[in-house]
Amino acid sequence: MEKDKISETGFSYEEMLALETATFQKEERNIFLAPLEPDLITYSEYNERGLLKEWLKKKKEKRANKKRQNTKNQETINDADEISTQIDDENIDEITADIDKISTEVVENIKQNNTRINATIVEPKAEKPPLISQNKPISELKKPSIIETQNGKNSIEELKTTLNNVITSEVEKIKIVVENIVKPQDDKPSIITSIESVKPLSKPFLNIKDIIQERLQNGSYYKEEALKNQIYLHHTVSNGNPLSAINWWRQSPVRVATAIVVAGRPHNSRSKYADGEIYQCFWSKHWAHHLGLKRNHLLPNSPSNTYLNKHSLGIEIANWGWLTLENDGRFMALGGKVPVPENEVVEYSGLYKGHQYYHKYTDAQLESVRKLLLYFSDLFDIPKRYQEGMFDILPAALRGEKGIFTHTSVRPDKSDCHPQTELIEMLQSL
Repeated sequence: MEKDKISETGFSYEEMLALETATFQKEERNIFLAPLEPDLITYSEYNERGLLKEWLKKKKEKRANKKRQNTKNQETINDADEISTQIDDENIDEITADIDKISTEVVENIKQNNTRINATIVEPKAEKPPLISQNKPISELKKPSIIETQNGKNSIEELKTTLNNVITSEVEKIKIVVENIVKPQDDKPSIITSIESVKPLSKPFLNIKDIIQERLQNGSYYKEEALKNQIYLHHTVSNGNPLSAINWWRQSPVRVATAIVVAGRPHNSRSKYADGEIYQCFWSKHWAHHLGLKRNHLLPNSPSNTYLNKHSLGIEIANWGWLTLENDGRFMALGGKVPVPENEVVEYSGLYKGHQYYHKYTDAQLESVRKLLLYFSDLFDIPKRYQEGMFDILPAALRGEKGIFTHTSVRPDKSDCHPQTELIEMLQSL
């Protein structure tokens, strides 16, 4: 990378080196792609599309705007501090001096007459303190009138109490004016009335930074944008390693894949994946075959297999699927080839799709699927309601209606996904 070319972008040499290997997050990529999508695009992909220069320009403008806003905010704070200081240094002393003068006049009057007086205060009518927009200095605020004296029985102690009330009233007015200057009143009600009223989210949402990019080459899927109406849940019929399915898709010439794969529980310390990790293979607006519908699967006048694949998003859960119980008491996958621990087995009271035992979806997988369903449902405006009967053939799915389904909703010969209680409860909670 040449340093003389880097200087034109406004970024340092070190920053550009970081861009070489870093991935661009959702916020930056949305300059070019819409709607929001949990995709990450590498430096080389931006460069190939001729978008890097424009991205850097937008980034530089964003930094400049933020700097200008911070400067403007600081100037506002400084102005408020200056006004507040002026009030403290000038007007409070002035009003206090006026009150002292009033007190002195009254005391002298009492001494000269040597009589008891009845002192009453003629208070000004209550007025709303002026805001800074009125440009009216505090020195011009209406003061209490000079105390009027009449013959009476009030003592000097009562007079002092009255004067203290006058002083207190003036000080409160000053405080209100200062508050109005530093923090202008707003007629709009506050959205947050108290800290207690803000309740934390009960469950976290999808963090796109946690999505691992495991891109398929262009020939493994259709790089053609299509609006999505449906989401289908599958399981891979493999171990917890998401690459078991992804690498098979890479070798397949028929473009069979799903955009998302959720990893399962690793069974040894050498595994490089974690339970519930999310892997993305291509942009969710692109598509690949994942339903495999034949003519006998379709309803009369229903959309074609290609249409349903193109306008749906597939999410694979790394899972063995149905299991068999061998004579030695072990549970086996792939027709007796792979052992599965007993604590990872779901047993159904009756047969589901011809089998009684299935590999259990983990809690971490179900939580990741929940986040994905919430995200993509909002992204593509797909209803989140639980589909009764979705673990068997569902005509609404074959008609291409919007919704969340499983592979079993459209294929009678499939068993993904099986109706595990925790899976159903998660779907109902959406």
